[in-house]
Amino acid sequence: MAPKVLFHYPGIIQNNFNSGEGKRPFKMLNAFKEISDQVTEITGSYAERSEKWDEVKSSLSSFDCIYSENSNLPLAVCNEKKLPKLKTCDFQLFKEAKKSKVPIGVFVRDLYWAMKGQKQNPTIKNFIALPFYKSEMKLYNKYASKIFVPTASFAPFQNILEQSKIGVLPPGCDFSTSAKSLASKNLLYVGSCLPPTYDITKLLNEIDQHKLSLNIVTREKDHNYLNNNFNFQKNVHIQQANGNELEPIYKNTNFFLMLIEKTPYRELAMPLKVLESISFNCPIIAYDYGETAKLIKENNLGWVIQEANQLNELIEKITDGQYAEISNNLFKYAQENTWKDRANQILNELVS
Repeated sequence: MAPKVLFHYPGIIQNNFNSGEGKRPFKMLNAFKEISDQVTEITGSYAERSEKWDEVKSSLSSFDCIYSENSNLPLAVCNEKKLPKLKTCDFQLFKEAKKSKVPIGVFVRDLYWAMKGQKQNPTIKNFIALPFYKSEMKLYNKYASKIFVPTASFAPFQNILEQSKIGVLPPGCDFSTSAKSLASKNLLYVGSCLPPTYDITKLLNEIDQHKLSLNIVTREKDHNYLNNNFNFQKNVHIQQANGNELEPIYKNTNFFLMLIEKTPYRELAMPLKVLESISFNCPIIAYDYGETAKLIKENNLGWVIQEANQLNELIEKITDGQYAEISNNLFKYAQENTWKDRANQILNELVS
């Protein structure tokens, strides 16, 4: 019998996403729907979530489990006016779940707020938000059955989360693309380019020195920053794309680059775009630090380098046979690590 699942996300789920927070809830919801035809949602605007909560709270005990995806915003301000509320349907859901003895798991997407809050001169916005983030974590620690995080490095981070409840739930792959051959040496970078958090200056210097072919997919403000600060030649193409628009770009890519300068948060993170590149069978080249490098080395999904000035030398040395081996590994990994696999993992940990 298909499990009866209550899916919660404190926001509107859309298909036209251009960020990890936009994509992940959509993918997880659809993964649960692949497994079960008994999935009920509490998502949408605050008014919509309140209405849906009123409809299901009397029958909460009939659900096999509840799964929640948290937001980058503190849970208390996940409403249209962004005004803090602590007695909301979102908070009630966790409290009533425990009272009704229904296992509830929550995915905590990042703890970057904790790092920003510890800066020597935090912004007023960060200072105000900090207690609301902390109250949200206390809610999860007290009422959640399981707290999922993207990587194992998040688990012990500053002891914010209850260690005994933590489970690792990395992103999933959308599909698996057949193995590629090393027909050309087109490079791709996807994401922000604004320093200091996303500093790719050394990468761009290496690209310019060796006239490597690079596509950069980024947002408009990043596009403007690059054009104002670098004198690109014809070998570098900058564009804006998301969703299905990325497909032809990935198909024309031979190497996916994760060459962003090291930061404390970057060491913990597992960007969704890494799994996206795996889905499109693009071997990854990354700096040798953090969870991305660990994933690459443990599964032989690409190469790691110490410095950007090693990129051209690495690419020149890669043989057709080495490339084919990596490509086959990417295909296998994508098949075995889908979003549906992630949903099954959640059900196994909550229901079994």
